[in-house]
Amino acid sequence: MKQSVEKKIAAQSCRMLDDAWQLARVQVEPLTPDGSLRRFCRLRHEDGRSVMAVAPPACDINGLAEAIAGWNIGRHLWACEVPVPELYGFDEQGGLLLCEDLGDTRLHDLVVGQECSPADITALYRQVVAELARMQVRGRENFDCSWCWDTARYDRRLMLERESGYFLQALCLDLLQLPVVAQEISQEFAALADRAAQADGSFFLHRDFQSRNIMVHQGSVRFIDYQAGRLG
Repeated sequence: MKQSVEKKIAAQSCRMLDDAWQLARVQVEPLTPDGSLRRFCRLRHEDGRSVMAVAPPACDINGLAEAIAGWNIGRHLWACEVPVPELYGFDEQGGLLLCEDLGDTRLHDLVVGQECSPADITALYRQVVAELARMQVRGRENFDCSWCWDTARYDRRLMLERESGYFLQALCLDLLQLPVVAQEISQEFAALADRAAQADGSFFLHRDFQSRNIMVHQGSVRFIDYQAGRLG
């Protein structure tokens, strides 16, 4: 069953690409995502080209909405010269997205695997910070909040319910099983949210900007998983 689903994704992908992409000439490589229900497949053409296919779970309304956001926000960021993958095609009905294949090297892998020298890692992080600033500033220009599938803005309510609340439940209570005084920590979370909410919230916010979502391709950093982006 798993193979048939991947073959189906590959067949549809080939139909969405140019005539040279025929299923008989393509090798399908399933990839395992980090914490996502989406399916990822690398399509390798016999001529050496490769494309990444990303599909949401079947009959998943939220998954389709997230995919549509990825298509719209991705095209916007690409037009703003933000280092995201180039997008090749999108199926609005099923949510299948085709994009540039950036390989398998993540910034996280280079740091944890100690494959690069400290000087090289520092250079990559400098590049990341510079491109992050570019994304935050240029990405807000002509940004359409209707593209967002979750919420349009990163505000105080989201900080408390989705950030602080998740931290408290997943880390403090479920994982570490800490003896937490709910009232005291809630007051602390509220104070942090009040302070953060005073900042200018008109910039583009990636929402999941961390080293697993930063690819290193041909010596340059590229940003993925931006589909939850919004202003903040």
